Amino acid sequence: MDADTLRFRKDLYLIDADGSNLQRLTGTGNVTAPRWSPNGKIIAFEWNIQGNEVFIYDLAGRQIQKIETGFQFAGNPLWNKDGNQLLIFGRVTEQSKPEARLINIESGSVKIIHKITLDKIGRNYDWYND
Repeated sequence: MDADTLRFRKDLYLIDADGSNLQRLTGTGNVTAPRWSPNGKIIAFEWNIQGNEVFIYDLAGRQIQKIETGFQFAGNPLWNKDGNQLLIFGRVTEQSKPEARLINIESGSVKIIHKITLDKIGRNYDWYND
């Protein structure tokens, strides 16, 4: 690949606060919207190629897992304060109404626990859970 082909490629990297120990975590490109879990052990992120999908990167196990949201276009993952749930926004198809889905992530399993249909979707959402 030439430099122009790689120019817009985005991957996840991990680096110490002092700028040392740079580590590339993904090699696929098109990674956006990374979100650290509250315990700092997992990063949720979007992968944007032919639709959007949400993945999590487990730092301890160095493993990537796709989150099965049921969406063709999924994104903007937001963690709850305990780090065991993600609020994910998306659409089942390009023509369908936007939804928010609360995904329970425990011991490697993913379970949709709630769905909300929205009139419109944007990136200006936040989630607070007591």
